[in-house]
Amino acid sequence: MEFHEILTNLLKTRKITAYQISKDTGISQTAIGKWKKGEQYPTADKLKLLADYLVVTTDYLLTGKETSSKATTIELPSPQLTENETELLNLFKQLSDREQLKLIGKVEGMVEELQKNNLQENVG
Repeated sequence: MEFHEILTNLLKTRKITAYQISKDTGISQTAIGKWKKGEQYPTADKLKLLADYLVVTTDYLLTGKETSSKATTIELPSPQLTENETELLNLFKQLSDREQLKLIGKVEGMVEELQKNNLQENVG
């Protein structure tokens, strides 16, 4: 699979638009459009920014393959994270890139369902 196919698939599965990426990262929509069409490739700095935004490795974006080198534990990156958040991050880091993507999708679905239920409770 080529970069433009990988990028297009990631955006489609996560329901992310070029506009959203542009707004959040500062990367132009035109550049993202050219990447999706396979007309151009991002520079190294833009590739890293895109990978970080999509929560994947640059290797995954370029090859579609997961890397095997995963940290098994992380140090508390910010004093703002709770103990539960840190534990969740440590567990998340133990998953493969594909498993991480699946988990993100499941969590997004759970959050949407909880928000929907809370809205219904507040209305009713």
